[in-house]
Amino acid sequence: MSKRLNVLSIITSKKNKEIQSIVTKIRSDCIQVIREKLSDPMKQYSLIQKLLKKNECKLFLTITNGFFSFGRSFNDEILDLLKFKIINSKSTFKNVVSAELNMKYYIFIQNIADDRICNLIIDVFNMKSSKVCLKNIKYCWIFSCIDSKYIFKYCRILSNDEIEDIGPYFELELVDKYYCSDELYKKSFGEINEIGTLHIDKQDLREIKTRKYRK
Repeated sequence: MSKRLNVLSIITSKKNKEIQSIVTKIRSDCIQVIREKLSDPMKQYSLIQKLLKKNECKLFLTITNGFFSFGRSFNDEILDLLKFKIINSKSTFKNVVSAELNMKYYIFIQNIADDRICNLIIDVFNMKSSKVCLKNIKYCWIFSCIDSKYIFKYCRILSNDEIEDIGPYFELELVDKYYCSDELYKKSFGEINEIGTLHIDKQDLREIKTRKYRK
């Protein structure tokens, strides 16, 4: 199993730190840096590239001036970057027991037709495990799109299979996105670096049954 990638969490203000820190604690394997000068990831992508390289990360997320952005890189180049306007958000819900941090969870994606968005969500928020027992997983990230509005929320799975919102919770509107070239995207999938040898028993061609060709 490949190593789980670290996420670079870029904190831009004390106001955004609380909810962003909860997201990264749930996800775990995150490196936190403070960069108050970062105001727009789309325009300051070169700064993000430098931070990713310096901290040896390929994934990042940040909240800036009412926008939630996340993306990934390959060979020090941005592969894809999504920028959402935050319509509404909550760190946690009142009268609800908070989630056990770093617990196993799964990702549920609903009504998101763009495969690149789905792939990016899985890359940034995944919880890798060599073995999974669904009955023992009590939490999930739900990412859905309804009437052009995106809902990202963390939930507890109850014993009757219903879900309970526990936070964080985001209502978002996708306002901008960047996708690299198809060539670079395909290259990021990786190349086979080993050539294997396939051993088969020697066959007697006289024993091979063939069909007669009919005109």
